[in-house]
Amino acid sequence: MNRMNKFKIFFVCTALFFLERVFFTRFEIFGLVPWLLFSFVMAGAAAKEELGTYPVFAGVCGLAVDLAGGGATGVGMILYALAAGGVFLLSRCVLREGFLTSALAVFIFSLAAESLYCIMNYAKANPEILSVFIRIILPLAVINTVFALVLFPIAKRLFGQRRIIF
Repeated sequence: MNRMNKFKIFFVCTALFFLERVFFTRFEIFGLVPWLLFSFVMAGAAAKEELGTYPVFAGVCGLAVDLAGGGATGVGMILYALAAGGVFLLSRCVLREGFLTSALAVFIFSLAAESLYCIMNYAKANPEILSVFIRIILPLAVINTVFALVLFPIAKRLFGQRRIIF
């Protein structure tokens, strides 16, 4: 990966981070703030040719979200890294690297990451986890998957040369 490509990745990540933190906190979608950086990281994991050090990149993005968010530091870092590895393995090995199957992988791991994030950060404050799952986690996973589909061509161009099969 050349230096210019690394700069483009840094620029896209920074832009998505600020868009998520500044724009979408004021203009929510169905009362929810999408995880744009998470969607981009997951789309990048689905587009990668080899996993390599990608979980480290995903962990750094998760740490940036942790430091800006106010939750337990390290939770986002771990969830981003594990979800990126899971999306890569599921979309690459199990689901045969298709565009729509990559979206399914993003949905599954978005659902899992958001569930774990809510349990780790807010389980004591809100014991009605089923209500939270239906009202927040499930719609947010759908929104993140839609954004991942939009960001997938950008991630494919920046991260990998994988063939897209519908």
